[in-house]
Amino acid sequence: MDESVKPCDDFYQHVCGNFIKNAPISQNKTGVSALSIAQVNLEATIAKILADTSNDAGKFYASCMNTALIEELGM
Repeated sequence: MDESVKPCDDFYQHVCGNFIKNAPISQNKTGVSALSIAQVNLEATIAKILADTSNDAGKFYASCMNTALIEELGM
């Protein structure tokens, strides 16, 4: 919220102003939304989980990505 703007003067700016000021837009994007930020954060969290081979999901992912071994086994 942008509390420097009164809600009766500009409700949109009051509610969304700081999001617009603080939301980073990467060079290859034309815009940003709360949903796109959530998607990026979720993808980063999933990547971190899958990179951690100490858990079963990480081990399974690593085994699927080992294409050299898959080809060697003829799978």
